[in-house]
Amino acid sequence: NPFPPPPPPGAITGTLDGMAKIFRTEGFAGLYAGLSPTLVMSVPSTVLYFTMYDELRLRVGALGVGDGYAPAISGAASRTLAATAIAPLELVRTQLQATPESASRTILEQMRLNVSHHGVLSLWRGVAPTLWRDVPFSAAYWWGYEACRGAMGGPEDPPRVVFAKSFAAGAVSGLAASFLTHPFDVVKTRAQVLAYSGEEVPFPAAAGGCGAQRSSLRLLVDIVREEGFQGLYTGVIPRLAKVAPACAIMISSYEAGKLVFGRIRQQRRPGPHLSESTSE
Repeated sequence: NPFPPPPPPGAITGTLDGMAKIFRTEGFAGLYAGLSPTLVMSVPSTVLYFTMYDELRLRVGALGVGDGYAPAISGAASRTLAATAIAPLELVRTQLQATPESASRTILEQMRLNVSHHGVLSLWRGVAPTLWRDVPFSAAYWWGYEACRGAMGGPEDPPRVVFAKSFAAGAVSGLAASFLTHPFDVVKTRAQVLAYSGEEVPFPAAAGGCGAQRSSLRLLVDIVREEGFQGLYTGVIPRLAKVAPACAIMISSYEAGKLVFGRIRQQRRPGPHLSESTSE
């Protein structure tokens, strides 16, 4: 049969259809399920990520690595550290968003439930597919951002111009990196959800059934075999709609903030004449 079978009753067929069904069954609050762990993990994760990138970028560059490779290496390394550190919160966020039953729990309640049923190490379950997604994404993102930003020039631009140029470069590089690495996001989400949910989250039967332990590569192969290559890009539109503006806002705010505070710091430093008069 050349035509795919019709979706089962109640299946989500698109972004708007999914939002409508979630709203009907769970109300307006269901659209924001998992928001708390997202907010809790975003601040430390972002601080760690950007701080590590800047530090590694300087050190990698000092080792003589060219500008074509240093951003990718630094981005991959900094994301590895940040993703591993916040993996428990990433897991809880996915669980709270996956099923209505989990959405009613708090972050600590869900973490205690995971530990009591599966042990402490279960909090890092799914970290491997998360790294499969985030490390290539960061390497591609920072390589693309540095290339775009370098082509725009203007190191002495005022903060508002720096913000605009960084926003554009962040959006373009984030969009491209998200699209290229989306198959790993699909694998990551299914690996984490299937580890804890039963029949509530459907998965192809040939993949071993819900709750089966499978490697990221095996999940990737099973998705292609059962759903075709288009299965690897399930949900790509909402992810692009989220990641591209998020990357643009974060990097532009970060770059403009660094410029503003850097200039304030320079203005507060005593000039040469003050140093000389003080020494006398």
